[in-house]
Amino acid sequence: MEEKMSEISDAAISAAEETIITQTSTFIHWVKSLLTWENLFKVIGAVIILLAMWIVYKIILRSIKKVPLEKTNEHKQQIAVKFVKYIFYISVVVYVLGLFGVKLSAIWGAAGIAGVAIGFAAQTSVSNVISGLFVLTERSLKVGDTIIVNGITGVVDTISLLSVRVHTFDNQMVRIPNSTIINSNLTNNSYHDKRRITLGVSI
Repeated sequence: MEEKMSEISDAAISAAEETIITQTSTFIHWVKSLLTWENLFKVIGAVIILLAMWIVYKIILRSIKKVPLEKTNEHKQQIAVKFVKYIFYISVVVYVLGLFGVKLSAIWGAAGIAGVAIGFAAQTSVSNVISGLFVLTERSLKVGDTIIVNGITGVVDTISLLSVRVHTFDNQMVRIPNSTIINSNLTNNSYHDKRRITLGVSI
């Protein structure tokens, strides 16, 4: 009985060793097939193109940030910077996928199906993103404005696609979802240069 068990174990060990050797040789052969001059030139070309895209991206960002605030404002600069960032990231992803031979038509089809599923699963986030587009394009507030939303009073620090961050007068950071800003009454105390202040004086 012990001899049979030892024979079975020896056979299993030898089979496992043969499988490992076969898989290793297959992997080495696959790696060697990739190490060709053609693939090397493709990698170098891809790196050069990605580096050029990154340089152009940085130059555009610096050009936007160098625009004097007299001609624009911080809010418009933030919108332009975010727009350039999104375009850059999308371009890099599309280019890298193209290098791997991924068909974009199949991705758009899958994205449409996945978008429906994600839309049901993340209705709040999608609502905030859509509301963020309205907040950015409506220009009802900008960075540095003092706003009042749902009883929260603060100075706007950042405006993004999901939320608006403000700091209150006691220096607390408050994150306000964009859907709340769209669905609530927004009071912007800094929208006009002049405003009336009503004070009650007891006599």
